[in-house]
Amino acid sequence: MIVILAMVLLAGSITLGYVLWIKPIEGRLDARSKAALVFILLTLFGAFWGALPWWLDEKATFSWDLPPLASRMLGAAAFAFVVAGIHTLIRPTNDKLRLMLYMIAVYLVPLAIAIFAFHLDRFDFGEPVVWGFFPLVALMCGATLYLLLDSPSVGFEGPTTAGAAQGLINVWFAAVAVVTVLWGIALFLTDDGFSNEVWVWPGDLLSSRLIGAMLLTLAATAICAIARPSTTTMALSVIATYGLAGALANIWQDFIDKPVKDDYVIVLGAVGLVSLSLLLWRLVATSEKMPAPITTSA
Repeated sequence: MIVILAMVLLAGSITLGYVLWIKPIEGRLDARSKAALVFILLTLFGAFWGALPWWLDEKATFSWDLPPLASRMLGAAAFAFVVAGIHTLIRPTNDKLRLMLYMIAVYLVPLAIAIFAFHLDRFDFGEPVVWGFFPLVALMCGATLYLLLDSPSVGFEGPTTAGAAQGLINVWFAAVAVVTVLWGIALFLTDDGFSNEVWVWPGDLLSSRLIGAMLLTLAATAICAIARPSTTTMALSVIATYGLAGALANIWQDFIDKPVKDDYVIVLGAVGLVSLSLLLWRLVATSEKMPAPITTSA
């Protein structure tokens, strides 16, 4: 019954998203670009409906048994992908679409390779969710890599100027990229390093790699925003969302009588707060408003 309800909710939300965001501009899209936006729509609502149960550590909603903190941080990652998907769809541009595809690729492809190479023993193939997990991951990885190589154009471009405060924001993006790429690689390579404040899941390399994959995704997001300034607002929104949600996921430990990892709270909280502050500053400095959906009307 729960599976049927989930499928109905997913199908209904995807249909609503198509009507709101893609249908008004479908006359200006070719088949390839429409397929790309539908793929982003599927990713957005898959993350949306997964975020809350993962945050609440509902065991039946994921394909291996995650520790509670890792499950909440997975939920935080899902919230960040929801934000990225909304930015991409509410006013689609080629740069936003490409950033979203980079995010999906960096998050999923290394993780999928590691799972097939080293971690199949973590999966209980008697559980239905596992049989859905592998085809879904294969489909998403294949579709993402194909779209990155195919480079479909949605026919819209972002601002051609970098805008006010871009230099300072790029410095911040570079700092975020350095911290998250080093942190992400550390978690991806081992589950038990020199500090249990960094390597939180000793003996559970797959969960460590799951969180490391999102940190690498933040690094890719920051680097892409430096190269494509029109994605700055989207990138700051994504980084702020994961930083604040990831810090809250760690603070939540206190409510379930688990140890709080202070380093995660401090670093992710700082990343989130500074990114949010720069986002608000940029919006004010450039008089940039939250974008309205593009329509075909003159």
